[in-house]
Amino acid sequence: MRPTTKYRIEALLGVITLVLAILTAVVPDWFERIFDAAPDNGDGGFEAWTVVLFALVTVVLWTLAFRGWRRVATG
Repeated sequence: MRPTTKYRIEALLGVITLVLAILTAVVPDWFERIFDAAPDNGDGGFEAWTVVLFALVTVVLWTLAFRGWRRVATG
């Protein structure tokens, strides 16, 4: 059985959001460097919430992808 396009998109987006979460945790000011903006005035709050948001989105996307994969695999 072949995975669906929807599964592949959800899994790929999950990987991208995971990489962004790790990048933000390791290099917290990457956003400020790229966009030359400090939305939190340098206190780190934006970066902390960004890591949490990316991690949550990753979990949701991978859950959706797993459910789609399981549906294809079982039936």
